[in-house]
Amino acid sequence: MDTPRYKIDGGKVDVNGDRAKRAKLVQAGDRIALRQGPVEWVLMVRDVAARRGPAEVARTLYEESAEGQRARERVQEQLRQMPTAFAYGESKPGKRDRRAIRRLKGDS
Repeated sequence: MDTPRYKIDGGKVDVNGDRAKRAKLVQAGDRIALRQGPVEWVLMVRDVAARRGPAEVARTLYEESAEGQRARERVQEQLRQMPTAFAYGESKPGKRDRRAIRRLKGDS
């Protein structure tokens, strides 16, 4: 199975303030900042497992900083309170409405 590397390759992961690469080894005590859209996670590595294991074990190997958690929750709350960008109203446009929208836009 191919693991997704877009987060690291896209510059969304920092280790100890420096941009991470895929081959970067992390150690206990490292600070990892991970951006997922507008949300940023700030994690401290407690320990490193010798081999891959279940998620329950993985959660014990890191902890989220209190400041990072507060900032992340604040951003998530702001996103929740924002109005939606588009509302369909009572229902989605039907076939006739979609054709009218395409004619209006000039699409074939």
